[in-house]
Amino acid sequence: MTMPVPRTKFHARYTMAHHDDGYKFKFFCAFCDYHYTTGWIKSESPTEARRLAEAEARINFNGCYQCGRWVCNEHYNIEKMMCVECATHTAR
Repeated sequence: MTMPVPRTKFHARYTMAHHDDGYKFKFFCAFCDYHYTTGWIKSESPTEARRLAEAEARINFNGCYQCGRWVCNEHYNIEKMMCVECATHTAR
């Protein structure tokens, strides 16, 4: 089953490390410390490296269709396709 893509662009909180091997990113859930760390990404610029890292990390998070936050599985209500905070405030 193909899930529709949330209306918002992937924009999880992240940190970036730079080394001779390239760039490495760590993306975090909007609610907790769950994170996904990319491998080293070789790129001419940090902007391009971030774009590549986001494409890699995106599949490890769920985008809320209500508020646009990107969260881990623990903080996502798959039936409502929303983060747990939005799902609790939405009437059935």
